[in-house]
Amino acid sequence: MLENVFLGIYFILGWMGLQVIVFHIFKVKNKFPIITLLYMLSFLGYIFFLPKKNIADINSIGLYLILFPTYLAFFYYVDRPVSLRILIEFLRAQGRPLVIEDIEHHYSLDAMVERRIKLMQKDRLIFEQNGRFFIDKKGEKLGWIVSRGRKFICSSFLTK
Repeated sequence: MLENVFLGIYFILGWMGLQVIVFHIFKVKNKFPIITLLYMLSFLGYIFFLPKKNIADINSIGLYLILFPTYLAFFYYVDRPVSLRILIEFLRAQGRPLVIEDIEHHYSLDAMVERRIKLMQKDRLIFEQNGRFFIDKKGEKLGWIVSRGRKFICSSFLTK
């Protein structure tokens, strides 16, 4: 079983390394398909190189599969949140104090809202009709799940 864990670690590290190489060589706008393709290739390689086929392999395959959504969650938490991206601007300032205009130069509210609207349209959560935006069935379902989830974990600051 331990050899399966180390094999999984090697393939995950290889998958992450390939992403770094691919994304530095090619300027990819939509990274998700590439991330998924590389993960599927690493997963197939992992299954192929498993030393023996038994019940422990099923457990290790399950753990390997769980790593993908975990990595994606980390990827989006690091890449997407505005607060963290603004914090990076403070780091780039190298000790120089910033004023609101410095931050707005990189992060305009209009551009942030427009980007999120386009992403929600692309994901078919909302649609536009005559310059107005409407929630789609998929958006209703996701909104319902998120609002119930927030109530379930008692996140009063999230439900306001």
